[in-house]
Amino acid sequence: MTIPYSMRQQGWMHVDHDGGLTEDQARLLNLPLQWGRPGVHEVDTLHCKHCGSVVIKNPDRVRPRGHCMICDWFVCDPCDFEMHQPDYIHSTLFGRAEAAKSAVANLKCI
Repeated sequence: MTIPYSMRQQGWMHVDHDGGLTEDQARLLNLPLQWGRPGVHEVDTLHCKHCGSVVIKNPDRVRPRGHCMICDWFVCDPCDFEMHQPDYIHSTLFGRAEAAKSAVANLKCI
């Protein structure tokens, strides 16, 4: 059974605190304002395949989220911006890690 596109890249965050942030601090950090109130909060997250960052989904967002047609995955806003530049070369975090590992494997000590 294959996992649907929308589910395979989605995560979940559980935050439990008693007054750890104020609403003003949450606003400054671009976090949901309810995190500024004591209690348990749960949010959905997305994982950017290009840079590896985890993004908290804003349920009030109206503009479309970035999506890479090459790797068929969500991309965060900074990577979406980079992806639309004329000199962009597609690369993912995992692809760069594999390239670095193969480069290290090809080093020879003399």
